[in-house]
Amino acid sequence: MLRDAWLPQIKIWNAVLPVLALGLSGCGQTPSAESVRRYALPDEMTLEAEAKRGTEGEMVVTGSTNFPDGLKLSIDVESGRPPKVIAGDGEVLVRNGTFHTRPLWAEVLNKDFKNFTPEMKAWQDVADFKFRRRPFAPGRYAVHFTAAFTGGWQDKSVLDLLGGSGGKALRGPILRTTDNDVVDSDKMLDCTESLTLPALSPEAEAIALVKASVLTVPGQGRSAIDTEGTVNDFMKPGSGLRPRNGWSASPKENHLYKVIFDYLSGNALAQAEWSANLATQEVKYVNSNAKLMSWSPSY
Repeated sequence: MLRDAWLPQIKIWNAVLPVLALGLSGCGQTPSAESVRRYALPDEMTLEAEAKRGTEGEMVVTGSTNFPDGLKLSIDVESGRPPKVIAGDGEVLVRNGTFHTRPLWAEVLNKDFKNFTPEMKAWQDVADFKFRRRPFAPGRYAVHFTAAFTGGWQDKSVLDLLGGSGGKALRGPILRTTDNDVVDSDKMLDCTESLTLPALSPEAEAIALVKASVLTVPGQGRSAIDTEGTVNDFMKPGSGLRPRNGWSASPKENHLYKVIFDYLSGNALAQAEWSANLATQEVKYVNSNAKLMSWSPSY
């Protein structure tokens, strides 16, 4: 099983994550005329959510709600730190009554960072190596959902569906008033759900094991960074390489798994292959592409 030694080192940060709309073609999309015609304000606003695993073991929060299409939500996972949010990288939207987050990861202290040489610490992206992305441990997580019903948050078309700015016409236990001193206070969505994240699949565990491995290549020595960091470095713009299907894993025998990183070299299909033994926690490169992507210099 994937070792839990890193769990006490998880940074407990609160971070707001955009919820990406399912089936949405672009950010800032407003409800269609058809959805406006068919939407009727419910007697009670509802939101249901669950935590799932993605192929690589990442957390994904999905759910359903009777808020209208185009509503912007924020999600705050209150344990662990999701990856950095790039400013302006998307709006927080509901589509067809459903939502799902982009992949969420725990960030753990990189135990190898203390061994970085002065040359490595001068890297432009060195801050990215202080912490490493790892799958969240299975268990329960508090997930906070918020949305304001003002022009700063919502499009006018959405506010019209909700009975106007301020959300005064809305009802339900997932809402709260913003000013308890007055009888005509605005309202906002503000609720926290305790969601259970399932255990990693063996395939996701194998991928995580390969990503976290720091391998030794004969004649070159031990890699300066983990395999995931090396693969990401190879995939940087201008390298001629780019991800295609990314990471996947499949069982071979007993506790042994084949782990593949699928990418494009120019326009040609390419794969790097490793083996991961879940019983011994041993990782080995299998083909020449994986060997190349298993070692980084310390400069």
